Amino acid sequence: MNIRKYLINKKLGTFWQQEIFKNLLVTTLGEIGKTRKIDTKTFSNENDLNKEAGALWKERIQEGYEEPTALTDSEESELFQRVQKEPDFHIRIELAESGLSKISEKNRKKILQSLVKDCDCVMMGLGTADEEEYDGEDEGYPGMIQEETGLTPADAREVYNLKFLTYKENIKQI
Repeated sequence: MNIRKYLINKKLGTFWQQEIFKNLLVTTLGEIGKTRKIDTKTFSNENDLNKEAGALWKERIQEGYEEPTALTDSEESELFQRVQKEPDFHIRIELAESGLSKISEKNRKKILQSLVKDCDCVMMGLGTADEEEYDGEDEGYPGMIQEETGLTPADAREVYNLKFLTYKENIKQI
């Protein structure tokens, strides 16, 4: 099960995203296409997780964050163009996730396919191990993702694998 919530603060130009994967709470705060920090927290029971997630949600609402409105056809078209033209797959993920909760059902599959492809790129870059055992495509990638997101390579592997699997499952359900 995956629960995903997405909020924006128009005044600050920032986004806040919350995802729940079983007993893992993943929160992301940043500026689309610029910066992001991802935090993870594992809970021993669902009650504590839901309590924390609810408190964080309320805190963001009080700070002026709000749920995004549905996109118009022209806004959806603009979003797809931005995603397709963006050379950095990390930014493509942010852009695609920013539209996921407000995109029409007719275009949902396209956005999900983009997310699957780009999450797969992150996982390929991270490889399956760290340090001397590293088997990814770029030896500097784990350090770069840690600097960009705040996630250790192991946590990044877990988060992006969960995203990848969830987005693939969502495509099957369309």
